[in-house]
Amino acid sequence: MVKKKLIDQILIGAIMGLSIGICGCDEEESIPKDAIPFEQMEEILLEFHIAEAIAGKKGGAMIQRHIMREDLHVEVLEKFGLDKETFFRSYEYYLLSPSVLDSLYGNIVDSLDLKSKGQDPKQETKQDSTPEMPKKSRTGGALLSESDSEE
Repeated sequence: MVKKKLIDQILIGAIMGLSIGICGCDEEESIPKDAIPFEQMEEILLEFHIAEAIAGKKGGAMIQRHIMREDLHVEVLEKFGLDKETFFRSYEYYLLSPSVLDSLYGNIVDSLDLKSKGQDPKQETKQDSTPEMPKKSRTGGALLSESDSEE
């Protein structure tokens, strides 16, 4: 039950991130060479959303949760050998490229859905794992699976 609520919070965060990207420009372009690669950014953001949900569940004062979230973000970046400047420079590219961000968060939502079902998303083959510029937005359809809507 607690695990399901945690996954629900993570999904909400991912959906919010997806909606932020829809506000940017819709210019088709390739990922800059100095940006974090698509697949790595996907893994980083997935871990960020999980860290944020964990920090939110710990309770305590808002400032304590914020500090915990920041510490967890630093740990994730260190795990990938990145600093905040490099991450945010790349993140800005993704935010300003809504079709790429849409694809990125689509994969994150799919990974979170698999995690909520007890499956390992790294073992699943993702259809959208390349940064192809989709012509249609994933937001046009429902992000919840049929099993999620039955609850």
